[in-house]
Amino acid sequence: MSAVVVSIGDAFCRGIGVGTLGKAVVKEAQRKEFLVFDSIAGTTRRDITNDCNQNDVELVSFYNDTSIASHLFDSTHVLITIPPQEEPHPALLEYKGWLGLVSTTGVYGNHDGAWVTEDAAPTTLNEWASTVFRCAGLYGNTRSALDTVRRMGHDGTREATSPTSRIHERDAARAMLACMARGGTGVYNLADDEPASRKCVFAHAARLLEEQGIVVPISTNTAAASTSKRARRRGRDKKRVSNARMRRELLADLLYPTYKEGLQAVLQENLDEWKKNIANS
Repeated sequence: MSAVVVSIGDAFCRGIGVGTLGKAVVKEAQRKEFLVFDSIAGTTRRDITNDCNQNDVELVSFYNDTSIASHLFDSTHVLITIPPQEEPHPALLEYKGWLGLVSTTGVYGNHDGAWVTEDAAPTTLNEWASTVFRCAGLYGNTRSALDTVRRMGHDGTREATSPTSRIHERDAARAMLACMARGGTGVYNLADDEPASRKCVFAHAARLLEEQGIVVPISTNTAAASTSKRARRRGRDKKRVSNARMRRELLADLLYPTYKEGLQAVLQENLDEWKKNIANS
């Protein structure tokens, strides 16, 4: 049985926990019968194991250097899901196994809507691992366009119309585990098959909710949405992220090849709870 250390590092999400991507990797690793460890600073066991098989996840104290070194020695794979740092944690300097790092397709900047491959940008100082996953916009059962539309409303005017790429967090996790299994190295873009504008995605999310009888409020926050830092970046950085290498080397098939299948799955996972919350409000 292989061992995976997921998310090793300090100052990780300020105590939020392993994060949705880290949890997705943990769950996918459990499906493949990996032995899973987690090492997070300032995080409780409940944070780490939420939504996972708690009996199969061992929480390792980040501040215990002896424990960290011991678990690294026993581990065949280390995946770092914290925001990239310019230098690796000292505990990793002697590590000889497979080492992966989660980065972002934001490193490509603006390409005026053109397709970008892994060669479109060299590795940055923050991308020091032998294997780097540049993730497109991540979404899943706890964060998606459905959640945003339910919370902030939708009027069809505030979302960017430029194409953007995204990937369901479970497919991202599957790609990472597949890379671990084959010992893949280098840079991989993780994205689904269909870049689409936020305008299209949000409209589809609103339509899915309304088909289930969930009223979508009219957005009243258009000014703030259009002037936020993230909104300005979305409007500036226009690109379509190619997943050709991922598809060729890691995943022949995606569970959610486009946002349509992904949002439908998110809806089915959450629909009962959302309707219950509406009934109780």
